[in-house]
Formats: sequence, structure tokens, C-alpha cells
Amino acid sequence: KKRSEACGMNYFLTKPFTPNELKEVLLNFVVRKNINQKTVKSPSKFYTNNSFKQYFGNNYEYAAQMFEMFIQEIFPEIAALENLYYTKGIKELQNSVHKIKPLFQMVGFKKIADQLNKLELDCNKDITDKKIKAAISKIRMDVDKAKPSIIEKHQYLVSMKGKE
Repeated sequence: KKRSEACGMNYFLTKPFTPNELKEVLLNFVVRKNINQKTVKSPSKFYTNNSFKQYFGNNYEYAAQMFEMFIQEIFPEIAALENLYYTKGIKELQNSVHKIKPLFQMVGFKKIADQLNKLELDCNKDITDKKIKAAISKIRMDVDKAKPSIIEKHQYLVSMKGKE
């Protein structure tokens, strides 16, 4: 892995993987390539809401960096939650969910943060595989719906760098 990274590899997908996991990885790279190729408009003044100001103030450069990290790292982590659960177990799933849930709050998606919080709490209960799989599936579906908005917000923030 280290030799591959030294040669320029910046992501990998372990086997076995689902078609949806592969799709997520590919979409993340396509999105990253296209981010700087679009004309950017303000996405419904999201940067004026209290949540945005609480985390970023008026520092668009910092916010753009956080959104970039979110796109590069959190989307793949969400795509891999089910695999993580089946390969590493419920405690690793709980740890991963605990780590990523506040980031959804930061980028303005409280509903998804709340779903992740519920999943984290459910990991402490006697819950069936079916319920965990259903919760993960719902979270992934909602993240897929939110993805264009998050990308649009990121594009706007990149366009605002240096204009604070």
C-alpha cells in the first residue's frame, strides 16, 4: 500500500465490494475532476445560516477546505459503512459513525447527523442485522440525495476564497 501511495495512488477499494461502493468511489473522482470546471453561483445563501457561521464565521477558505475534506473522505466512509459492519463488527461501525456524524452537522445536514446519532445509539442495543442494514441503507440514500448540494456548496466556497 505504501509503495502504491508513493507512486500516486490516492484511494483503494477492498474486495469484496458492492456495485454501489464502486459507484461511490468513481463518482467522488468524477466530482473532484469537475469541481473546477463549472461556473459557480451562490447555493441559496447557506453561508448566512447560524450553523455555518457557528463553525466557519466568514472564513470561506477554511470552509472550502472542510467541504473538500468532507467530499474526499466522508462520502467514501459512508459508502463503506455496511462493509465495515460485516468485516469489523458493530463496535467499529459505532466508532466510525461517532466520528463522522458531527461533520454532517457542520455542513448543514442535521437530519443525516441525527440518523447517524440514532445508529450510533442503536449499536449499544440488541439490534438485528436487518435493522442495522436498513439504517445504513437509509443513511446512504439520504447522503446520495444531499451530495449534489454539498458539492454545490463546496464549489461556491472555492469561488469565494480570498473574498472574505
